[in-house]
Amino acid sequence: MKKYLPALLILFALGSCDKDDEENSIDLGYDYFPVQIGHFIEYAVDSIAYDSEGVHDTTSYFVREVIESEVIDGLDETAYRIERYKKDSLSQDWELADIWSSKRTSINAQRVEEDKRFIRLVFPITNTAQWDGNALNSEEDWTHSYMDIGATKSYDSLSFTNTATVLQREFISLIEDEYAYEVYARNVGLIEKYFRVLVTTPDYSIEPTGENITGGVEFHFRIIDYGEEE
Repeated sequence: MKKYLPALLILFALGSCDKDDEENSIDLGYDYFPVQIGHFIEYAVDSIAYDSEGVHDTTSYFVREVIESEVIDGLDETAYRIERYKKDSLSQDWELADIWSSKRTSINAQRVEEDKRFIRLVFPITNTAQWDGNALNSEEDWTHSYMDIGATKSYDSLSFTNTATVLQREFISLIEDEYAYEVYARNVGLIEKYFRVLVTTPDYSIEPTGENITGGVEFHFRIIDYGEEE
């Protein structure tokens, strides 16, 4: 038996290597959420605020997000500092507006925005995945799911051949309209974000116009540039 033992050990090792290689070759979708230091994305943003007096305040501006450095978060895990810059026109200089953070684990991708932690993606990215994006904060449950995995998306001169959309919220009642989604592209990250939470009158379900909105916000982020800082 002893003379066969080395051969058996070699076969076992080869089998283990094949299994490891197979696991490593599985596409979990990590590259939809880059964490490289220096990676940046710029967005054009349109925002509308509604009030009970029927006033609709519309603004447009630009946002730049940069992964600035690696940090250790409160759970003693690796996270990334995101510097967010803002300006009202392309001719202006960027001004630092916020410091957020992100974290990519083996099972999900998280962002801390205005001191609230959200689960933006779960891995692997599949059509059957569902999760509560607010599971790590005190907000109400918002069940997220994937759609349009692998779709091509274009924004002016930019085109992305492999994207995944996260449907974050789709809810409407006689007095509420809530709809939100995000689109991610491989090796780029978030390329589009739409968010609408409105307070409405019962007539809104028949005629969804501004006259039947009594409060809430709506905003739309669309990518205009991305790359790596030198």
